Amino acid sequence: MGPSQTIEAFEQELAVWLDASDAPDFSDAVAWSRRLGEVSLLAPDWAPEHGGLGLERAYVKVLEAALRELGHHLHHLLQRRHVTGVGIAADEVSRIFERFYQVSKDAGARDLLVLAGDSHCYWQNELYDAAGESMGVELGATGITAPRGLLEIGPEGLSRYDELNAERNREVVWTEGRYRGFIRLEIDHDGAHADYVTVTNVESRDYDVQIVRSVDIKSNDGTLQYV
Repeated sequence: MGPSQTIEAFEQELAVWLDASDAPDFSDAVAWSRRLGEVSLLAPDWAPEHGGLGLERAYVKVLEAALRELGHHLHHLLQRRHVTGVGIAADEVSRIFERFYQVSKDAGARDLLVLAGDSHCYWQNELYDAAGESMGVELGATGITAPRGLLEIGPEGLSRYDELNAERNREVVWTEGRYRGFIRLEIDHDGAHADYVTVTNVESRDYDVQIVRSVDIKSNDGTLQYV
């Protein structure tokens, strides 16, 4: 499959591939992700040098429609945008982090407290360099107004998706994508305390807030750790 085809030809070849691809049940998102990845369909609009097909949006829409018609939710994976989606290969992302960590270590700092935001889900991460040395922690805030792109799989599906994210990634301690809100952070010389706060309603001034998770962070052996 490639961008040189007409949309009609691409649609036909896609249908043939999906029909002939003897893949597991569509509920097995991991297996299907691997199948789609084999033909660069998980990143169809990325440039070929970065592992994609270089497809225009019209072709991507055909792919999304085909997957949606099959009755599963993998089409949402096509809508995800990470730093690699702006023209940086995954291995280059790792090198960027390593360079950042090295600059930090050269400055005598392994106690990084990284704050991230607008990722459409909450994150509580631990940071490690390539050698496995602790470099600190990261707190990621969800969005206030923009919802998450995976909402159609439902609350239970989102919860399980986030659990698997944490189970399969050493750095991810906890993640939660069902809410919108912010992080309230208190810092002193000995550590920090963070509350993950949700907002029940962003469409009017009639809303409530609720803390869904609280974490304490302490300085220990030259780095930062969760208590």
